[in-house]
Amino acid sequence: MARLRAAFYFAFVLLALSAVSVAGKAGDTTRVPVRLEGVSAFPLRDVLAAAGIQQSVVGRFLRHPPKVERGDVEAEAEAVRLFYQRHGYFEAAASVEPAKNESPAVIRVAEGEPCRVGSVAVTTAEGTPAGEADTAVLERGLPIQSGEVFSVDHYEGAADVIASRLKENGRPFADVAPAAVVDLAAHSVAVTYTVKPGSRYTVGAVTFAGADTSEVRILRRALAFGPGDVYRQSKVESSRDALYKLGLFESVTFVNTPGKAPGTVDVLVRLKEGRLHRIRLGAGYGTEDRLRGQVRWETLRFARHTLLLGAEAKASSIDSRLQGYLRRPYVWDSKTTFLSDLTLGRKVEQDFRYGYVKAQAGLQRKVAPRLQGSAFLVLERVLQFAPDQTLDHAIKAGARDIATMASVAANLTYTTTDAPLDPARGVMANLYLEPTQVIGGGGLFFTKAILDGRQFVGLAPGWVLAFRLRAGGIFAGANRGEVPLTRRFYAGGANSIRGYAYNSLGPLSAQGALVGGAGLLESSAELRFPLKGGLRGVAFLDAGNATSAPFKFSQGWLRAGTGMGIRYMTPVGPLGLDLAWRLKKDPLNPSPYQVYFFIGYAF
Repeated sequence: MARLRAAFYFAFVLLALSAVSVAGKAGDTTRVPVRLEGVSAFPLRDVLAAAGIQQSVVGRFLRHPPKVERGDVEAEAEAVRLFYQRHGYFEAAASVEPAKNESPAVIRVAEGEPCRVGSVAVTTAEGTPAGEADTAVLERGLPIQSGEVFSVDHYEGAADVIASRLKENGRPFADVAPAAVVDLAAHSVAVTYTVKPGSRYTVGAVTFAGADTSEVRILRRALAFGPGDVYRQSKVESSRDALYKLGLFESVTFVNTPGKAPGTVDVLVRLKEGRLHRIRLGAGYGTEDRLRGQVRWETLRFARHTLLLGAEAKASSIDSRLQGYLRRPYVWDSKTTFLSDLTLGRKVEQDFRYGYVKAQAGLQRKVAPRLQGSAFLVLERVLQFAPDQTLDHAIKAGARDIATMASVAANLTYTTTDAPLDPARGVMANLYLEPTQVIGGGGLFFTKAILDGRQFVGLAPGWVLAFRLRAGGIFAGANRGEVPLTRRFYAGGANSIRGYAYNSLGPLSAQGALVGGAGLLESSAELRFPLKGGLRGVAFLDAGNATSAPFKFSQGWLRAGTGMGIRYMTPVGPLGLDLAWRLKKDPLNPSPYQVYFFIGYAF
């Protein structure tokens, strides 16, 4: 009987949680400050967020209590209590002391003792044939474990994991019934999952609904499974991701029904098409490119074919371009995409500026889950070249400026990082090779190679030590001095060696002009650490330079910069700035420091 009452109490908690999440708020709309007391088991910001209490960054920094509507304080206290109960504190209470005069309202929490998971068991439903489900395998590595404080998220997540394992084994109609019996006297919870595995199925017919104007053959290439394959949940999920990546659909839903043939399951893919045309406008400011603007038009379908066709105009103080591009997804399968573009642009370097037209076309392929490669045919023509007077002497002495070049650009990227925008662990490695033929003027052939490696080490929650090493070389034998200036290596800038201006480092001519090098070596170390709320700090050291030849290091070649920065974490990534100063004077860089505005990190 006691167990029945505890089970009833647990069910009541879950129903109350659902009711609070949809309940409307009403009452006095006067806003009053509110303070939480007695919170020690969880970070205060997590409890505030669970209660729906918003606090500004400035308020957190100045330690000002957040404000809520007076009539909502009781509801916020109830939300706090339910937050605790979701995390195993079933006896937690939250009382309210109303605001008086200038004093804030107080939500006083009595946390109590948490209930821990006493046991976790997976059993099969009555009538299930022996051997239909290996319960020992299903129990292994679940999100909920004996001895830990009970959590509704872990409790529900374990049921999802068990169901996914069964569906991955060809059982799309598997059912999992979770149950939790709470013993408040012992502060223990006994958790049981009862599974009905169902029969094993292979895929039967695969049909689409809501794709009347879509190219069905492209949709089928997006699927990781086909008729006759054993049903696998992971393949359904990867197929859903591939369909979403087309950009055509607002929603993608897979519906399984028993097939006409015994032992088969028919799959219906329900699609809801989204907008096919879009216009994007953007503006910003960067330390190096100053004011920048962008306008882009795209369509996702052309003449009933699935194509990403677009045009873009970008302008800044160092790079302006007008570009048209075409993307054909899933050329053979969901791993291969055709890409091409035509660009008319203008770039400004330290001692020269030039215009160019560039066309490229090629394939991008996901070789393995963590490995991606691409190969492009590239044709580029430098249309005009405007050097300053010092560089003009170097050009007259033989440095190549205007050139037409044909090349093959190949790229291979391997990554194990845990997040694309703010990684805390993992590695990234990128290899870039571009053999190039200069058309006319002696027919110089050279190969440009760049290897970029990065590693991220998580030291503690919020603390990350990041490293980068970048090495490059241009291999043209004894003729490397004829490599066009626009293809040579330069160093310095926000994503290179901070403390020096953009592309301001490299070999100089006899007249003192920056002519770039045939070698490059850069390294960076950066410590990222939490400050307060969404603020993070950065401390870094960068070193390296461009050299006259690959791995040729003359005396005094090394340049280094160090500094500190700050980031504010947003849904679109970290925003912030770095202040860097150089560790060695440079005649081309009179300012001893540089300020960089960032979206993201330097690497």
